[in-house]
Order: sequence, then C-alpha cells, then structure tokens
Amino acid sequence: MRVNYIVIKHALKDIENRGWPINYRGDILIHAAKTCTKKEYQLAREFCQGMGVVIPELISLRRGQVIGIVTTRISHEGEKNTWISQT
Repeated sequence: MRVNYIVIKHALKDIENRGWPINYRGDILIHAAKTCTKKEYQLAREFCQGMGVVIPELISLRRGQVIGIVTTRISHEGEKNTWISQT
C-alpha cells in the first residue's frame, strides 16, 4: 500500500473501497510501501489537513514494513461513504 496507509493510520480511516466484492473476513496485515514520492506525500498531507489531522514529516514515516492490522467484517456493494474518491 503506497501513501494510503498515511490516511488509514493518521486520519482514522475506518472503511476501504474496492470495485469488487470481498468474501474474506478476518485480520489483514497493512504493509507500507517502501517508497513514497514527495507528490504522493503532499496529496495525503493536504487531504489530512483538510480534516484537521496533522501527519508526520515524510522522513519520519515508517516504510517497507507492516504498520498495522485491520479486520475485514462486512462488504457492501455500491454504498456511499466519506472516503469514496478522496484517497
């Protein structure tokens, strides 16, 4: 996962959008990409700042490693939510 993990971790993103149904339920490891361009970081930073969330500087972000665990519980097709088209 490239820069999206910044939003998940620091902006408390609680939903992920996919264009296909997911049948798996349970824990999934979130792995941060090893690289993050300045442009990707800046977009994530601006998005988070728009919600009043301050994120760490690019140099201090954990990259190239597992940074968390999420649990897949439900899947809804076509549901609208806060995060669609924003990350």
